[in-house]
Amino acid sequence: MSSLIDCLLIVGCTTIFSIVGLFIVRKRFTREQLESCHEVGGFLLSVVGTLYAILVGLIVVNSQGKVDAASQMAVSEANMLSNIYHLSNTFK
Repeated sequence: MSSLIDCLLIVGCTTIFSIVGLFIVRKRFTREQLESCHEVGGFLLSVVGTLYAILVGLIVVNSQGKVDAASQMAVSEANMLSNIYHLSNTFK
């Protein structure tokens, strides 16, 4: 339950922070000043999007590696348990 609260707190705080930042920028700059920066903003957005895609890809690869390791460990434990069962037949 603690991780759910932490997640909601992080998402909520960042959302509030971004909305407050938006209002500050809108009050400080005029519409014409903001429109002059649209081209630069598009390039920066594409760079940030690319970096985000790479980061998400690395997280997925890392998670898949952990799933593979856990699956391999489960198979190994099942094989060991099967060996114990077959060896226990000698004690009958």
